[in-house]
Amino acid sequence: MKKMIAFAAAAFATIMLAAPANAGFLFKDSKADVQVAGLSDQAGWLAVLSDEKPVKAKKKTINTSPIARKLVKFDASVPVGTIVIDNSDRRLYHVISKGVAMRYGIAIGKEGFGWTGTEVVTAKQEWPTWTPPEEMRVREAKKGHILPAKMEGGLDNPLGARAMYLGS
Repeated sequence: MKKMIAFAAAAFATIMLAAPANAGFLFKDSKADVQVAGLSDQAGWLAVLSDEKPVKAKKKTINTSPIARKLVKFDASVPVGTIVIDNSDRRLYHVISKGVAMRYGIAIGKEGFGWTGTEVVTAKQEWPTWTPPEEMRVREAKKGHILPAKMEGGLDNPLGARAMYLGS
């Protein structure tokens, strides 16, 4: 069964195009002792979506301030190209050289909350379709929020601009 991890729009725009489909994954559920090594992305996130192709939101307001990516010191002993996910901090680290990683803020699908281990990326998708589980639709309806049965990819979609799927 494939497990899905959906990532915030801007936080993952670059890595989705850079990481090969068979990039290694290491999930961990402990706080990483990471220190900022330098650069941060101050560019607007709409500018990096879909290769500069314009995308219109159906809503009048959208979230324009996701967590900026940052180049950080990363001391884990993993090969360059490895993607490490810290579930508890909702952060993804893409190891770009020995001791250095790009850190991204991410969103994690329900199946990824408690999972740990090593996995391989089996698919990547731009503007993924979101199908909320029935239990979520029922739970949200009790709160007065009506969720669609299916939502096509776009700026209004809570999955964001990119998703990676992990094989089992």
